[in-house]
Amino acid sequence: MATKNVNWTYGEFLSDNVPELKAWQCQELVKLMHEQNTLPFIARYRQQKIGNVDVSVLRQCFMLYEKAKKIDKTVGSAVKSLQEKHKGDEVSSTSLIDELKSAKSIEDVNLVKSKCGIYSKLTSYERAIEAGLKKPAIFIMNSGKPVDLLKYISSNFPNKLSVKEGIIDIIAKEIWMQDETQNFIKELLSQKDANVQVEVKRVAKRRSVVNSKDAKMKNSENFAAYFDFCKYLKAIKAHQILAINRGVSCAFLKKIITLPLKWKSQFVTVCQEKLRKGKKAISEIERNAIEKCFNEIADKYLCRCLWYSALNNATKVAEMEALECFSRNLKDMLLVKPLKGCSILGIDPGFAAGCKYAMISSTGDVIDTGKIFLRNPSQKEDQVLMKRLCDLMVQAKCENIAIGNGTGSQQTQQLISDLIKSNFFAPLSVKFCIVSEAGSSRYSISKVGCDDLPGLDPIYRSAVSIARRVLDPLSEYIKIDPKHVGIGMYQHDLAKTELTAVRDSVFEECVSFVGVNLNTCSSQLLQHVSGLGKQKAEAIIKHRAKLGQFRNRKQLLQINGIGQHVYKMCCGFLRIYAAELNEQRQIGTLKRKDSKYMDVDALDATSIHPETYEIVDKLLNHLKLDRMDLLRSEARDVVVRFGKNGENLAKFSDNYHIDMDTLNFIISNIEKYGNDDIRDDFNGWTFVESVNTFDSLSIGSILIGTVRNIAPFGAFVDIGVGVDGMLNSNAIGGIPLHINQQIRVSVSKIDEERNRIKQSVSQSVFGAKRFDTSVETVQRVGFDGTAVWGRLNRSDEQPSDRRLTNVEQHSHDGVPLSEKSQHQQRERQVAARQVFGPFEHHFGATLVVQSHLGQPDRLFPVAERLQIATSVHLLVDQAQKPDAVEQTSGGDPIGRDELDRAATVGRRMAVVGGQQASLETVFVVGVGVGGIGGFGQQQFHRRVRLTEQHQRGDVVARLAPTSGAQAQAAAQRSPFDSSELARREQIVETVRQSDRLVRQRFERVLDDGPEIHFPRFAQ
Repeated sequence: MATKNVNWTYGEFLSDNVPELKAWQCQELVKLMHEQNTLPFIARYRQQKIGNVDVSVLRQCFMLYEKAKKIDKTVGSAVKSLQEKHKGDEVSSTSLIDELKSAKSIEDVNLVKSKCGIYSKLTSYERAIEAGLKKPAIFIMNSGKPVDLLKYISSNFPNKLSVKEGIIDIIAKEIWMQDETQNFIKELLSQKDANVQVEVKRVAKRRSVVNSKDAKMKNSENFAAYFDFCKYLKAIKAHQILAINRGVSCAFLKKIITLPLKWKSQFVTVCQEKLRKGKKAISEIERNAIEKCFNEIADKYLCRCLWYSALNNATKVAEMEALECFSRNLKDMLLVKPLKGCSILGIDPGFAAGCKYAMISSTGDVIDTGKIFLRNPSQKEDQVLMKRLCDLMVQAKCENIAIGNGTGSQQTQQLISDLIKSNFFAPLSVKFCIVSEAGSSRYSISKVGCDDLPGLDPIYRSAVSIARRVLDPLSEYIKIDPKHVGIGMYQHDLAKTELTAVRDSVFEECVSFVGVNLNTCSSQLLQHVSGLGKQKAEAIIKHRAKLGQFRNRKQLLQINGIGQHVYKMCCGFLRIYAAELNEQRQIGTLKRKDSKYMDVDALDATSIHPETYEIVDKLLNHLKLDRMDLLRSEARDVVVRFGKNGENLAKFSDNYHIDMDTLNFIISNIEKYGNDDIRDDFNGWTFVESVNTFDSLSIGSILIGTVRNIAPFGAFVDIGVGVDGMLNSNAIGGIPLHINQQIRVSVSKIDEERNRIKQSVSQSVFGAKRFDTSVETVQRVGFDGTAVWGRLNRSDEQPSDRRLTNVEQHSHDGVPLSEKSQHQQRERQVAARQVFGPFEHHFGATLVVQSHLGQPDRLFPVAERLQIATSVHLLVDQAQKPDAVEQTSGGDPIGRDELDRAATVGRRMAVVGGQQASLETVFVVGVGVGGIGGFGQQQFHRRVRLTEQHQRGDVVARLAPTSGAQAQAAAQRSPFDSSELARREQIVETVRQSDRLVRQRFERVLDDGPEIHFPRFAQ
């Protein structure tokens, strides 16, 4: 896109700063952004135009686009000022204008502005110019000879020394503004070898601080790591830069930059060489005087400029990393899986004022509030209060308690745990979880809190907020100021405007992708939908209150302020569910001509954009259906089955000239009709019945913890002792963790004095030893993606004879299948044929996982016992073509009789009960597919490395999601790039009968990290 004031395009600016994007992608992105398309709209509905760009990269592009617009505007203002100053002298201003238009940063613009006198921070230079000192300064620069300083004494420069300083200021400025000098400075800064030394600032003289035990003095210990700190700038990490800056601002630290001595000598040499060009030889006295002048310039300007430039550059990079860290954590926090359909008790812990609690319904309405106290439970008053709470929970059938993690949280957890153990809440099966209460106190007294909960005492609003964060984290966290959500690193030190911009961007992204029910949403939630804002959201709420429920998306066009463009940006993210509509709705003042807006549209409950409704109609007409038929599951199944038939779908695509991506998107949305909440594939809340204590910890203790915050230097993991433990980035091994994710950790260090815990990932998670535990324990911690251990008891093969081998049937050692199981088996075989096409004769593998998951030599039906997933899968490496087997056969083969004929099952999985399982998982047990044929001649063998641990017979499996929505999300969060994923989707592995099966070797993919399922943001 052409720009108004600069001689580069925004597309070129993006391309220079986002190396992962190609030039044409940047140009398309700029075109879409110039048309005021929002990030969620582009990410969901325009990916084909931009070549499937990740959302995080899109956000970076949007920030750079705004930066380019700011530079463009600044250049325009500077050019206008320059033209006014040099009116009538176009020759002298042309080169400066060209420099301005070539600038690609605000710093470059300011440098050119200082050259032409429009803007300058060197006020002494301006004063020297006004005093007439520029003439002698230029004479010295041109001739290299000294001048008589007495001739230039004035009121502003009353003596020789001040005149000398003024001349040096002018010479320094003239030299400093030259391109050669600036290039030299940039070259020095690019080396990044300035030695930064940070010392603690002397505070001992502040007796009141030294002798006190106030919080500020205690906070100085937070900077103890920097009291004797010395590193090269290039080796200092982002969090260290931010910590140093905070320590300096708190007067605990001071920073000193020591520049290499050679820099000064190199600068003086450059200046001297430039001065000698085209001049005759000068005397030694003159040369010494000039060298002295240049040394003063170096001391006065070079060192200061490098000092500030180096730190400023490092700080900017650190702040950008902090913003990215904040955005990632905030997205994880907003997309925590909500606890739907149940009442929740929220408790805001406290000592003197007691623990405030609030009971909310499944819709978030406040049922009741009250207090309990952390005192002797035998006291009669406390018994009455606890009895009232118990009766309230029984009456509301509330079995879920959310406890804030603030002051008194540990004691509150212990109290609730003791009550659970004593069956105080019988007949309820009560559990509790820990919730961050960051920002809840400020919310309780904010205008948003007052409007949200009018008439409720502010002391109970915090408890309501804590409970609602479990019920619907997205709707609740958008009410909290970004600086007070308690995530990220040093977010309090970031510019509020930048932090707010990132927050709003993440809010818009998450709210839009999750979708908003147009007939039930609040104004706070609605204003973050793509294309809308506070005013438009309030207008929609008023329209809904006046005229009743929306019946279709087109009614939005009746609202003032919502035109075609706004409607285009927002409508795909708004939902209207026909089943929730009240048929007795009052139409109000709607005129007869508006009756066309009253028709219910089944597609309005999906993510399908109205601009593609015509394509949907063509597809439905082809299947002899209409839109309203989609309200019936039978009709949706017809569409889904058609979509799984690749040949028919491709033929339809060719006949109607519709691209396959659009068709797949439409069919995917129809498949998950009414159940398309992407948060279902993310980490949920973890409820427990007991609590750990700090005193019970010991070195080597293995605990299940919940990730509370993530930073580049590590993660903070809550292990239920009141203090979040630190999990160093080296211990994580580069595996991306997520907020609210559970992970098994081992306590490696306990600092009782500073109340700190250092953790490492438990060895059992890495696979050094098997995690032996009871089924009850697995039931408690067996969330999707949990690493569970079993022993490879045997492997055998069964012929499929052009049909799928049912693993359950062949592995139960004669255990008869029920009639229902046989029926499900037949359904799976039929469905699998529809997915994978005709099958070649092959052998299927049976890998039996043994330990706490089942009986010896028998498959364990995971779904029936744990009710978590219907499959367990092994972690293996990527598939290799047969001709590449020998080239990649490093390491010893299996060499064991019981594994020689081990067959491998493909990365594709068959259909389980009508729902396709995850494309990224490797089937092992519980689904009922032993082996699969391939498309045409594309047949591959999987090579798997057998580690030393696995050679002893141990294998690791993990619980895997199996629903259709989860399968699609899992495919989107594949760790492989799009081309590799596309190739994998065409691969169906088979084991062919031959003289010798390909020897296989098991390999753990995650050698350096915990074997945990890591969900990513699914679009």
